[in-house]
Amino acid sequence: MKDMYFDEVSCRYVLIEEFVKEETGIDLGAWLNTFGDANPSNVPKRFLKRVSMEIYNYIEKRTFKNRLLINAEIAAPHKRQMFCEALLNQVMYMVNSGDYGLQSGVNLKDGRAMSLAELRGDVRVSPDAIDCLLNGGFLYAGNMDGGAI
Repeated sequence: MKDMYFDEVSCRYVLIEEFVKEETGIDLGAWLNTFGDANPSNVPKRFLKRVSMEIYNYIEKRTFKNRLLINAEIAAPHKRQMFCEALLNQVMYMVNSGDYGLQSGVNLKDGRAMSLAELRGDVRVSPDAIDCLLNGGFLYAGNMDGGAI
């Protein structure tokens, strides 16, 4: 069974809904609220694109890597497996924490709207996903001769 596809618009690898169901037992179509959505059959796919975005953004913010470098790394079979595991862990984390959409909150002190990402900070990425990224070498921040930067 195929695990991920390459989304040419975002230049990111994204999990396939059936693979998520097979590996985690989570039926995203049943879990995600599609009420009032103009295209309810597309909700799981959009959710999985958000999962991918979270992981790519996490890597890009913490390393010198851009999407091109990340995608080149994913071409190696062992790295692809670790990246896929990171995405699966992020799916489970977001489903279990109820992070289904792009909700926002309010900063009562400043009286302004805040994005969910701003409210949650680093806790928006699963610790298990971070471990997979570390173990796969995606968060390496050294130089080519093995020394730390």
